[in-house]
Amino acid sequence: MAKFEQTSCSQCGGEFGPGDSGYSHCQDHGPKMLKGEGERVVIEKTRVRRSCGYCGEPAFYQNTYLADGDTGARNNPASSAYRKDDLSWCSDFDDYLCPDCHQANETDNVPDGHGWCSTFQVDRFPHMFLRWDERELETEKAIS
Repeated sequence: MAKFEQTSCSQCGGEFGPGDSGYSHCQDHGPKMLKGEGERVVIEKTRVRRSCGYCGEPAFYQNTYLADGDTGARNNPASSAYRKDDLSWCSDFDDYLCPDCHQANETDNVPDGHGWCSTFQVDRFPHMFLRWDERELETEKAIS
């Protein structure tokens, strides 16, 4: 059985629970565990295909847009195209579309303050049409 119910460090004031003696200096007890240190979370990640932003069907096209259009984006520090020469891979806003919605919305749904930049097709760039869907399976709290 411990001599004291609560022990502490004279230097930092850290509390260390039951023990026979406290500590005079932090170097005697080492670093104190941080709140949440040692917590374990198990997450399941599944790759899923992006869906059309208008009807929910699987996406076949990705339209990318730049803030202020292609000419203004080069001079806008808030844009991913700022001071770039090749803008084709830059994007400040993405839109995923199925074939029917792509044909109907090709130029109609450009976001306010943006201009069209590029269109990518799923058969040429399949990796761009996948995203991670995460689900937490279990959490094990840290022992303090």
